[in-house]
Amino acid sequence: MKEYLLDLDSSYFNQYNSPKLSTYPLLLSLLATKHLKSTDQKVGAAIQDKYAWVLTAMKIDLKAPIDLKELLGVTWYGGSRGPFYRREYQLFKDDKVYLEAASYSVLLDLETRKVFRGKNLPFEELPLNETKLVALKTSFRETIPFYEVYQGKVTNSDLDLFNHVNNLKYSEICYDALTLEEVKALKRLTSIDLYFQKEMKLADLYSVNKAVKNNKIYLNIINLTTNTNSFTMVLEF
Repeated sequence: MKEYLLDLDSSYFNQYNSPKLSTYPLLLSLLATKHLKSTDQKVGAAIQDKYAWVLTAMKIDLKAPIDLKELLGVTWYGGSRGPFYRREYQLFKDDKVYLEAASYSVLLDLETRKVFRGKNLPFEELPLNETKLVALKTSFRETIPFYEVYQGKVTNSDLDLFNHVNNLKYSEICYDALTLEEVKALKRLTSIDLYFQKEMKLADLYSVNKAVKNNKIYLNIINLTTNTNSFTMVLEF
């Protein structure tokens, strides 16, 4: 299996030398992009000028604190479950594993904004590797009593090529809902769950909400314009 080199910029880390919340999905996105570079299935770009891969869920298990300037990574296509296509990721260096993860994505028709549900993809499917690294759910199903931390509005800089909020931006918005003590505690983070529930667009108003339960911090973004849940993140320590 081909290994890919990932450079970690200083901007990926906070004032306590811990990765920011957006760093983890960013590294995995970069890894997937390197893997797909030689295929017709791109990340962050339109496929056949019509389709795009859109993340719906991601599970990240942290095996050791990341404080390096570079890591090696491997990734592979892990099969499908209905319209959900799974990808596995592993980051390591010198035989030490730092992170294992998996994600579900759906193929979005950019014209109709509907999920592709055909039996056969409109392009060649990648080779299947059934090895699974983490337990991954397709959606967030817990009932949690959240409280509001702050409100915001989607601006021009939040949007990506597909005219909706970039998936990394959700993690940045949630990161700003943490207290200083919670930011310090990120060195002890053991896992992150991310659920991309409903896209947000320009000028949408949103609230950022939080709940702390046992050894977990729950973060939730509600689109106040459409009255829908847009994103949920679960941090476990």
